[in-house]
Amino acid sequence: LIDSWLYKTGSWLIFVLNFRNGFTNAAVSFTVPLITSRDYGWGQLENSYIFVALGIESIVSTMLIGYLSKRSCDRNLITTWGLVSHGGLLAYVLLSGFGTRGIPSWLFIACLVWYDSGTIMPATQSLYSKMIGKANAGLYFSVLQANGSMATAISGEVVGFAYGSLGAPCLWVIVHSLWGISWVFQFLMWKRLHPDYIDAMHERLGTTSGKGK
Repeated sequence: LIDSWLYKTGSWLIFVLNFRNGFTNAAVSFTVPLITSRDYGWGQLENSYIFVALGIESIVSTMLIGYLSKRSCDRNLITTWGLVSHGGLLAYVLLSGFGTRGIPSWLFIACLVWYDSGTIMPATQSLYSKMIGKANAGLYFSVLQANGSMATAISGEVVGFAYGSLGAPCLWVIVHSLWGISWVFQFLMWKRLHPDYIDAMHERLGTTSGKGK
């Protein structure tokens, strides 16, 4: 069942994207120590270097999104950065046999940077605020945060089962299935994600959307 306002505005799609992003981010964060310990014998110190590098790269990527947001619409940014992010995940899965075999450490880190450079959280939240409307932003943003928290919790359980008993392919099949489903929904909603359509929609509904591209 979908909340009537989420259905009318099409904002339900953002919940799909947010769940996918939250699930994937948590899965990657949880599996990095498991993979580096298994494949390279690394510990906390080596892993800390990876996460510091990813943090720096994320800042650069977010700044770039902020710059491009003045020249392109959220829909296009979400799609472009999503393709980058999914490409990094797909590269790791194909090179590692769905996580069953080790790959050179430099290649593993390259796949991580490739994936993480496609962060689309800023553009996703920007689009959500415009679609949901100013009058409903507070309530529905709290619901969106709950959606992300649920994705993180579920991801942790799945990682535990996958790397504990079911096998790594279980996790990566689920991750890429989420991406596949979200891509289908996103392109079905493609026209409704354009800023002109969003403004016209809120005019019909008698509400106010966030302005901008």
